[in-house]
Amino acid sequence: MWITSCRAAARSTDINGKAAFLATRVVDTCTHRQVNDRARRQRRTHIQSRGRMKIGILAWGSLQWDPRTLQISGDFLSGGPNLPIEFSRISGRTGPIQRLTLVIDELHGTVCSTVVATSSFNDLSQAREDLRGREGMHHVNGVGFIDRQTGDVSFRAMERHPGAVERIRGWLDGTDFDAVIWTALASNFEVVRREKYSIEAALSFLESLSAEGQRIALEYIRRAPTQTQTPLRDAVNQRWATSG
Repeated sequence: MWITSCRAAARSTDINGKAAFLATRVVDTCTHRQVNDRARRQRRTHIQSRGRMKIGILAWGSLQWDPRTLQISGDFLSGGPNLPIEFSRISGRTGPIQRLTLVIDELHGTVCSTVVATSSFNDLSQAREDLRGREGMHHVNGVGFIDRQTGDVSFRAMERHPGAVERIRGWLDGTDFDAVIWTALASNFEVVRREKYSIEAALSFLESLSAEGQRIALEYIRRAPTQTQTPLRDAVNQRWATSG
């Protein structure tokens, strides 16, 4: 409609010299405006459709049995991607109670099946912030994500476990989720203990804890989901077979 009216205006002008140039500029301006209007409509449609995103949340540890404030629709269900997992992160290192927690660890982890739940949020930023709050992270960059609609991927997750990211991407492509998020914390055992992670080193760490601290740390390991079977979990069950 814009182009038709502008062309009519151009025809009514004496098309010669400067007038012809100005008429062409009028038509070009109208065409540009029409293109911009169409682009704005497409962006609005894209934003509205993204507002209805279905977002999956992956879990392999306490998030499954203790979601706390995490907002999910329904329960965690089997069917998540297989990922390399191990109790190779020391959590609570600044507090009185420390424990070994599960993280994706491409160096020391054992491939385990994971579970997935649907976030109650339809917006990826809100879903990531929700998981950040549940995990007590200082920054949302610790929440890994893949947005299948845009192809965007968490740069922090790519730094920490690129192979796992590709596993998750392949899994995501076979689901009806528009995006997926997960806890992308890294192993910090070597940084905290100043020694490389190993089963022996992890057992030594657990033995160094106070009686109460050890009780809590062992309970955390024992309460891990059944499908999360790792070498450290086996070693703990053998070392403290009669504990608790």
